[in-house]
Amino acid sequence: MYMTKSKEGISPQVCSTKQKKFVKFVMCCYMYITSKYVPPHVNIFYCLGGITLTCFFSTSGYRI
Repeated sequence: MYMTKSKEGISPQVCSTKQKKFVKFVMCCYMYITSKYVPPHVNIFYCLGGITLTCFFSTSGYRI
């Protein structure tokens, strides 16, 4: 059971085992990514460069 926000306030919602596992997996990934130290010189351009390079490799058929 987890809490959801509705018009009446916060109410408990029953969810399936698959949903619980998925939510737990997403939260673990979120915590893993956001807990990493990022040096001050790394900015949004590093991220955009990585995304661009990944898209280029995926569309060009290059396999690592």
